[in-house]
Amino acid sequence: DLKNRELVGILPEGTRRGKSSRTPELHAGAAFIAKMGHAPLLPMTVRNAELVKQKGQRIHFPKISVQFGEPVLLEDFSFLPKDEQQEACTWYCMRECFALSYRIPAEEVDMCALFPETKDYAETFREHPIPQRTTQEVVQRIKDEREAKEAAKAEAAKADASKVETASPLTP
Repeated sequence: DLKNRELVGILPEGTRRGKSSRTPELHAGAAFIAKMGHAPLLPMTVRNAELVKQKGQRIHFPKISVQFGEPVLLEDFSFLPKDEQQEACTWYCMRECFALSYRIPAEEVDMCALFPETKDYAETFREHPIPQRTTQEVVQRIKDEREAKEAAKAEAAKADASKVETASPLTP
């Protein structure tokens, strides 16, 4: 889990995109968990998984690959009203995922066609571009933050120990 510094994979779309008449919708659960765990989101796509079993055909074993995008930090959406940040982050990450899948720039993904009942944030992100960070930059930032927290804890423990020493003088 995130507390143990493990990776957690969540596919925010949540359901298969079959030929049902149900309108697909976005759910912000992945962004919520990322917020609670102070973790980045990593857009990704799985290529050729749909070729494993096609209706009416035998199982095939195509080459399946996974492509990852750049990490996204929920804090980069703080310019939005608080009640929209997780939804907007989810929208942005899903657009990145579809861009990877379709092999097109994210700005060309028609999110309105994919998720017609979801708010369209395209104009918002044109006006307020989300910072692009490499995985290495985000990993280094996380390491630096952890080291700073551990150093602060050690300093606080040291200060507490010195208070105890000065408060109770030794008697001969």
